Amino acid sequence: MSWQMSSRQIPGQPWIYNSGGHTHLQAQCLNEEGGWQNSDIDLDSCIGDEDDELVWGQRDFTAQTQSVGFAFEQSPPQPILRATFYDGNDAPKNTAERISNQDGHLVFY
Repeated sequence: MSWQMSSRQIPGQPWIYNSGGHTHLQAQCLNEEGGWQNSDIDLDSCIGDEDDELVWGQRDFTAQTQSVGFAFEQSPPQPILRATFYDGNDAPKNTAERISNQDGHLVFY
């Protein structure tokens, strides 16, 4: 299930946050029973940096960045993670490409 189509922002919380030098995505996700549950995924466990590009299947991109942001961009709205590297280069990554909601849990596939 597409995570952004079956999730909502946790009230009073940001979509992404930094903990221990890792960037996390958090949301309330619908489970198969129709209930909402909080879920969290460490994006540094599935996204890395290669030549100032965000790359799926690698690790620890946050350590190479000076800032990380998140917003719904484009039309229709897409969940875009945006990293700015220390050299000033900016790299977007559409989290819908490889993050899904599986029974109320954000999962990398």
